[in-house]
Amino acid sequence: MESFQQNTETTYKKTEFRRYFAHYLLIPVVSLLVFAIFSSLLAHHYIRQMVVQNDAGTINSMREYMEQILNNCEQFNYGYTSSIDFNLMLRSIFRSETKDYEINSSISVLQSIMFAQSMQPHIHSIYIYYNNPYGRFLTAAEKYYSYLDTYYDTEWYALCQDHSGNTQPFSVLRVLKRYEFEPEATPVVTYFIPIKNTRKTENVGYSVINLSADYLLETINNTLPSREDGQLFVMLNEKNEVLLSPQLDFSQTDLSFSQNKDYHNVRMGKTNYIATFIQSDKNQWSYYIFTPRIVYYRIPILVLSMILLFVIALICIAIPLENKLIQAQLTERKYRMQTLELLALQSQINPHFLFNTLHFINWNVISLTKGPNAASEMLENLSTILNYSLREPMQAVMLSEEIHCTLCYINIIHARFPDRFMIHWEFDEPLPELKTPKLLLQPLIENCIVHGIQNERTLLHISVQITETGQGLRIIIADDGQGIEDSRIKEIRQKLSDDAYSDTGHVGLFNIGKRLRLFYGTHHSLNIDSIAGKGTTVSIFLPFKKI
Repeated sequence: MESFQQNTETTYKKTEFRRYFAHYLLIPVVSLLVFAIFSSLLAHHYIRQMVVQNDAGTINSMREYMEQILNNCEQFNYGYTSSIDFNLMLRSIFRSETKDYEINSSISVLQSIMFAQSMQPHIHSIYIYYNNPYGRFLTAAEKYYSYLDTYYDTEWYALCQDHSGNTQPFSVLRVLKRYEFEPEATPVVTYFIPIKNTRKTENVGYSVINLSADYLLETINNTLPSREDGQLFVMLNEKNEVLLSPQLDFSQTDLSFSQNKDYHNVRMGKTNYIATFIQSDKNQWSYYIFTPRIVYYRIPILVLSMILLFVIALICIAIPLENKLIQAQLTERKYRMQTLELLALQSQINPHFLFNTLHFINWNVISLTKGPNAASEMLENLSTILNYSLREPMQAVMLSEEIHCTLCYINIIHARFPDRFMIHWEFDEPLPELKTPKLLLQPLIENCIVHGIQNERTLLHISVQITETGQGLRIIIADDGQGIEDSRIKEIRQKLSDDAYSDTGHVGLFNIGKRLRLFYGTHHSLNIDSIAGKGTTVSIFLPFKKI
């Protein structure tokens, strides 16, 4: 029977869980997932637009910054080449075989201008060269002439010769190393500005301006909005050769993008980037910003993750709640069964007691005259007992009511068996405000009288002690009757501790044990002690609990 009940409850739990999950949890979960996906896509769309706009604004600022630097370089060149007289004087300085005061003064003035220009943080060095047979050129760091055969940097001269037919400025990325013991070479962006003759048909020299690549790259990188996320900046010259870039190899990367698109997908190494670029109309330099793709997806992924965590938390919270709800339903069903059982137990009042009492009252009424007498008193007590026990048997009562009903019972029994027993009550006034199940004391006193009286000559003493403790109420009912054998006591204790015990063929101790278990669960106690020939003691502990 128990196994069948367990299987039934298990099947009921599974069925109810599936029903509740489908009706109350599945729809919110699916709705949240759809909302999460939609929110992530919408967030990705707006984040992508925002990042592309920010990158476009940043790259335009970088282009303007570089064009301003190049404009300053060209203005410097224009300052000493715009005058025909000054231009002719420079040519004579570089080609003169002798030194005189005028030449020295002119060189000093020019080098002062070059030195002032080279003091700007983005400029590494400046060279001025006019075609001459001596390999002479001027620098801001050296006094008087410098010579190609003794100077540490001569690569620029070879580049000038390679572009001798080009009358437009050009640029290239180079590295300079003045001394062999220097640990690293210095990268520079060299900007070549041709110095033309008066007819502007051919080049007569070059202004060579070396820009500090490290300074420019660091300055530009500091303006990148997502630098901490790995955002990169790259700058190419008019021939699509790298001028500024981080320590990455762009040789395998196709940077020929269409200007009709706002962004382009690029993979470099193991990282995917979104590239934004712009090309300068003035010098045909190209500027690129590479933003890691993760920047575009971080917030959408965060939104999706938060909603998924919320869904998981909802499931983790909802499943136990559903289990508790199902368990509550099962508990309610079990409570109904227990109620029916309790009603059945309380309906088992000994019919022999009622029959004998009514029979005795009947004979007293016949033998007595009119007016108050023992019979009428017994009848009143009996009415009180019947009204008390049969009216709302499931309702808990105050302890004072239970004592009053028990006294009515004692009065009836005392009338039937005068001078056969004596009951001593011991409790403090006023009684504690505690509710108890009905018919708690009467069955125990009935047991004392029925099983305790040994013979007609012996007076049975019964004591009822009610003591309030810190956590509840302790009731001790003791008699000095004939007691119970040890074997029988062990059997009674075993049945009292067995929750599955269902033999309710008689009212008494087992009835009380079952009702206390239904009312208080495991928070009460019911103990019995007895010594054959000396008496029996029943001890009950009731917790302070609303029932």
